[in-house]
Amino acid sequence: MRAYVDVLPLSKTEWRVTLPREPDNGEMREGERLHFVIGDDAVERYATVKSVVERNVLVIALDKSLSIAEKVTKVYCTGRCVSDLKQLHEAYIFSVGISATQELLRKNQQLEQRVKDLEIAVRELLNARNA
Repeated sequence: MRAYVDVLPLSKTEWRVTLPREPDNGEMREGERLHFVIGDDAVERYATVKSVVERNVLVIALDKSLSIAEKVTKVYCTGRCVSDLKQLHEAYIFSVGISATQELLRKNQQLEQRVKDLEIAVRELLNARNA
């Protein structure tokens, strides 16, 4: 997810978080854990999603209270915490596969056009030689 997010402190340990866009790899669910970097001092905090208000608006509970919580309006969210680093997200895999296929199609079309241009050039050279 890696993005700056808007936060509205509800208490020292609870925030309302607005993500700039919908999460890349599927919907957020209650109980998921997130990692944040806060302020110039790069204070790291972990939080648990308490509730999902909308697809990109969450209420989270920080693991530790934050003394500067009332002053914070933006934090950097580095993403979800996962216990299994081999965990796969089907939606992400499919989107990468589709992007790769589209890129291959574009390159193939370019090469086909180049072959056509070269065939025309060869025909023109043969015609000029035979004339």
